[in-house]
Amino acid sequence: MITSNRVVTAPGAEPLDLAEVRRHVRQIAGIDDDALADFITRVRGSVEDYLHRSLITQTREQVMDRFPRGPIELQFGPIQSLTSIKYLDDSDVEQTEDAALYDVDLYSVPPRIQPKFGRIYPVLQPGLNRVRIRYTAGYGDTAAAIPPGIRTGMMLMLGTLYEQREDIIVGTSAMKIPRGAEAYLLPHVVHGA
Repeated sequence: MITSNRVVTAPGAEPLDLAEVRRHVRQIAGIDDDALADFITRVRGSVEDYLHRSLITQTREQVMDRFPRGPIELQFGPIQSLTSIKYLDDSDVEQTEDAALYDVDLYSVPPRIQPKFGRIYPVLQPGLNRVRIRYTAGYGDTAAAIPPGIRTGMMLMLGTLYEQREDIIVGTSAMKIPRGAEAYLLPHVVHGA
């Protein structure tokens, strides 16, 4: 089943602070601050995509063409709360699934939703983007809530990006820039989401 996921409300902060990034790349305030701030945002986005996790609190929406037969696995956890499950009925009128009819498992990785015992999801007409699940995701509102290994991996990625802004370095063999950050990030990757 094809599932897409988008950010509805972006995080209100970044997982890395500009001052700590400056210290890491050994740069003084005011020099390359705009570039460093941009790198922080880009690295966060790359890490979120790589891990299939949201880092700082944000609102996301997962869209599907239909309800699955089994549990719905939510992408980009950890999930703080489920806001709504909406779908288009046979008349293309948006309906909201009653929260009393399904269970939400916020503890599994990836988090899941499934109908309560003896219930099934509504059967929908074939079509595109007929189901929308909105939820709040992220480890918390501040960088302190993010596992240290993820922050370390991000810092290593940012340092590499800052020092070597090109994929190929002139005078060396053409190879991908090694990222020791993977050793820190890999334990946090969500598989199967």
